[in-house]
Amino acid sequence: MDDDGWLDIYDNFEDLIGDLEAPFLDEIAWLVDGKARAVRLTARGDRIELAGMEPAVDQAGLYEAIDRFFDRWTMTSPPPHCDSESEYIASVAAQYRTAEFRPRKRKDR
Repeated sequence: MDDDGWLDIYDNFEDLIGDLEAPFLDEIAWLVDGKARAVRLTARGDRIELAGMEPAVDQAGLYEAIDRFFDRWTMTSPPPHCDSESEYIASVAAQYRTAEFRPRKRKDR
């Protein structure tokens, strides 16, 4: 998720790295893997590399960010929160793939 609240979902690390540009790493607000572990990236020149993973992510903050994305960028409701973070991430990916996107970001309320 970038600093404007836009969410992108990738099925693999190589596709993610292929879309990122080193000068824009600081625009990433949230980056989690399929098990909801926080992923850290680093730039080495023009290359982007995995710097590490945190064992957990701020669950409440992640839920809030995902809810805000669906509210502002789609006409689809966010998936329900659940106890299993990996199940939640899977439900977010499924909801994202079927979401109807807005042509412009909905203003904050």
